Amino acid sequence: MSQKVTVETYQLVRSKRSTIAVEVHPDLQIVVRAPRWTPLREIESFLQDRVVWIQDRLAKARQTLQSLPALTNPGEVHHRGAVMQWPYSPSRFATWEKAEAERLCLDHIRELLPGLGVHGLRYNGLKLRRMRRRWGSCSYSGIIVLNTLLVRVPDHCSKAVVAHELAHLVHMNHGPAFKRQVVELYPDYLAANKELDQWTSMLLSANPNGRASKSIGRGERRELRLLG
Repeated sequence: MSQKVTVETYQLVRSKRSTIAVEVHPDLQIVVRAPRWTPLREIESFLQDRVVWIQDRLAKARQTLQSLPALTNPGEVHHRGAVMQWPYSPSRFATWEKAEAERLCLDHIRELLPGLGVHGLRYNGLKLRRMRRRWGSCSYSGIIVLNTLLVRVPDHCSKAVVAHELAHLVHMNHGPAFKRQVVELYPDYLAANKELDQWTSMLLSANPNGRASKSIGRGERRELRLLG
């Protein structure tokens, strides 16, 4: 019986590293990172050894993308996980969306902050900003910065981001204690964060030009023949 062959495109990024690694991103990009002088035959052999893992990740990513609501008509926008009509001038949308995002995120903060106890006193204000590659951040000074695009995702997903950043008021890292803190603050965090990955695929990760983003790094596009 002949083997089925599928061809995928991947981005090969060479750098000063000692091992080969492969990543399958939520937007279906395959990124291979390799030491600068590794022969192509060695890289391709590495990928063939991981063909089942790559195909499984691609299948899950495609399933995730298919579950997202799609914009099909002009004048439609995502708002809190649903598709809504925007009947006004496009120039008014950014201002409206930022105000909506601020109101929503402040509601989440008011709900979650008491769960931090005395650590909540470190909270020093909220800033909203349109960001291309992250949902939020927390500074050592206690300022929480959140992405205005959070108003487009379901409320439980935006709440998961707020809980994540508030937990940084206690732990400025992503260690085990931090992870416990987030779940203690918002028990539905893990499920909501997993669903957020779907929205990340569409709102933050997607690249309509098919080029790797700066976070991926510069590289060369190559074809990967998957046998399986």
